[in-house]
Amino acid sequence: MRVVLAKTAYSPLLKSAGDYSCGVFDARGEMVAQGPDLPIHLGSMPDAVRAVVAAFAGDVHDGDVFIHNDPYFGGSHLPDVNVVRPAFYAGQLLGYACLRAHWPDVGSATPGSYGAVTEIFGEGLRLPPVRLISPKRSFWRTFARRRSAEAILPRSSPRRVAQASV
Repeated sequence: MRVVLAKTAYSPLLKSAGDYSCGVFDARGEMVAQGPDLPIHLGSMPDAVRAVVAAFAGDVHDGDVFIHNDPYFGGSHLPDVNVVRPAFYAGQLLGYACLRAHWPDVGSATPGSYGAVTEIFGEGLRLPPVRLISPKRSFWRTFARRRSAEAILPRSSPRRVAQASV
């Protein structure tokens, strides 16, 4: 995941600064492997994956992709977006891959990391665990219209789905 992200990233925050982290989890959401990444990401990443596991228990299918950035569900701050992808073998859920990467804009009053806002409501789009892609339907267009940085979105965000592959 790290190599694919590093080679295909559009944002300089990812390509040059390395503001991303990767982890592999079992079917319960327990971390079994992590990259040599950012401790602030890795420390809360298991909670982020367990939030997806809890939200979609019994409703996870091969081809699903989940996304969220909510600090109350194991996120660090809103620009750090989790892409969680289940891994299946012979129809059985083996676990999940998670990629947490910093997005340059999630719709905050002041784009970037920490702006002048004083409440989470001003920091931008806060996503609880949601299914972004399923084998039957993609929610990508609905999600894309909620971003203020539409010029960046088409080039950077779909790559996160591919980069989160195991």
